[in-house]
Amino acid sequence: SDGSGTLNWREFKDSFDDDRMAVRWMRLDFQHEDCQELFSLLDNGDGEIETGEFFDGLLNMRGGATSKDVFRLQKSIHKIQCDMDEILRQFKSRSVS
Repeated sequence: SDGSGTLNWREFKDSFDDDRMAVRWMRLDFQHEDCQELFSLLDNGDGEIETGEFFDGLLNMRGGATSKDVFRLQKSIHKIQCDMDEILRQFKSRSVS
């Protein structure tokens, strides 16, 4: 880290290349090949990971997903799809009028 309190992609990737840090990542069940995906999951879209994003993200990833978690996600995705279908239907009906 450059002392800014955030990690950019290069700093994050370098942590996986550092032998001492690689051992710590492995203890958290992350391998070098997980690096890009993990950065994308932890980053809020600004290209840097703040301390809060980092620890909140890791805490949320701890443990495996239960069937209930997967079902909850499926239901949420289905609801979003239905909402989007309705918005599209309304948009098309207004375009025709």
